[in-house]
Amino acid sequence: MSLTSQIKKILKKNDVKFIDAFKDVENESDLLEIFSKTIPERVLHYDSECIDSPESYIGVLEEHAEITLGEFQPKNSKVTGDLDSSINLSFNIDGKLKKFRIEQNSSSWMTESFYDRLRSFSKRELGSDYLELPTTDQSTAVVYLPKKVASQLERKCIGMKTTDQVIEYIKNRGCPSTINWNYTSQDVVDGLSSDGETIATAILKAELPEHIGFYSSGYTFVEGVFEEFGESTPVSLISQNKYGETPYDISRNHSSNFIQQYLDYVCQSETISLGEVLSPNLSCFELNDFIKDAISNIHPLLESMNFDKSAYGNCLSFSPEKNFIRGKNQATLLLNRNREGKLTSFKLFIQQSGDIKRTLCKNYQLDEVKSVSNMLSQYCTGDLWNKVV
Repeated sequence: MSLTSQIKKILKKNDVKFIDAFKDVENESDLLEIFSKTIPERVLHYDSECIDSPESYIGVLEEHAEITLGEFQPKNSKVTGDLDSSINLSFNIDGKLKKFRIEQNSSSWMTESFYDRLRSFSKRELGSDYLELPTTDQSTAVVYLPKKVASQLERKCIGMKTTDQVIEYIKNRGCPSTINWNYTSQDVVDGLSSDGETIATAILKAELPEHIGFYSSGYTFVEGVFEEFGESTPVSLISQNKYGETPYDISRNHSSNFIQQYLDYVCQSETISLGEVLSPNLSCFELNDFIKDAISNIHPLLESMNFDKSAYGNCLSFSPEKNFIRGKNQATLLLNRNREGKLTSFKLFIQQSGDIKRTLCKNYQLDEVKSVSNMLSQYCTGDLWNKVV
């Protein structure tokens, strides 16, 4: 089902009127076009570099109010302060005075500070939400929709915006498979929550309900979630949290035997030598040429490493430790593909658990082979953590 069809289905189910005569499109970059054609009266699209005086925010506020279709009607809007530091925007609504403090810091751009205040206000005071849409230039675009509709569209068509948002959705009994992972930024998937947890460590620590209907009978909720994590989502089951804990570490004291056994299966490796990795007669896989290039000039350093037998083709994972626990001490190099299956970049994940400063998760362009090789070389010699800030 195309994005247009998904969006129309959600709007229709929630009694939001829309224009139907519009072609189907598939890509996230088309979301602004979809909304501009189906519900144009609810969409605001403008150049983000539009703040040439404090008074600019009065106009910006009025434009955001206009797409609420009368729900938000600020009156007597005023501003104080200056562009060099912060701006105070005040207005009256329903006889009450409201104030936004906006950090501007000499910028001529709309700042995230304004949207932080606006979203906080809409969640408390209004019945709908401003949903930010992806754009391909320096513009900003938002659509104003009832909260339930905005939540469904964000999850299914746009993707989660923060790691906290993913965690809260799952903790509130949301199934991971209903999140649109294709449109959820990898920074969100790999990031830490405001409490310093990864998605996986947060869910392991949460008090979750015993049973939910969309998982197989016999599974508790957390067991079903982790099986989803391992099979159909990009959620890492080996990244450490702010406190140096990996999911494997936390699972050792978890009440679920299934979780302990599942993370044993996910995290325990069987290793082979570099010779077995490179030999077409001995290897269980054939390395992609991009990965061969990345390791071609550091073979002597890799001789002492132990390679994960389960990695193959577009992925290479190794450690100085024999049959290592994944996530405890390892380097992994893999190749990212876009939704059309085309190779787009290297992803380098290196981690020594126990210290969050010893986790490196970084993407490199395919022509940055030398940089990738240098990082892997430093890991092999033990110099990496002295050089990575």
